[in-house]
Amino acid sequence: SSGLETYLKKNYKQGSFLLTTCRSSSIAQMILDTGLPCYAYGGFLGSDNSLTVSKLKELVAQGKITYFLVSEQGGMGNTNGTLLSYVEKNATPIDSSAYSSSSDRSEGTLYLFTK
Repeated sequence: SSGLETYLKKNYKQGSFLLTTCRSSSIAQMILDTGLPCYAYGGFLGSDNSLTVSKLKELVAQGKITYFLVSEQGGMGNTNGTLLSYVEKNATPIDSSAYSSSSDRSEGTLYLFTK
C-alpha cells in the first residue's frame, strides 16, 4: 500500500497518528517505512476493544486522529460495529483514486476527521 503511505505522509499533521486502523498487522510495515506513529486499536488480530466511541471523539478533538482506515478485513471485536458506524457518520471518505491505483484498492476505505 505504498500509494496510501505516500498520501498519508504528504498530508501528515505533526502530533497526530499517521493512520488509525483496526489491525496492527496491516500497518506494521507503514510504521517501519515512515517512522511515524500509527494506532492499531484492535491489536494484532483486531479483536482488542481498546478504542471506544467516546475515546475516539476525544482523540479527534485533540487532533490526534485525522485519518482512519476501515479495513475490508476488520476485526473480531464486539464494539467495532459501533465504532465503525461512528466513523462512517462523522468522517469524510477519501476517494481511493487519491491514494491508490485502480489495480490496488484492497486496503479498505480511508476517512478523514476534521475537528
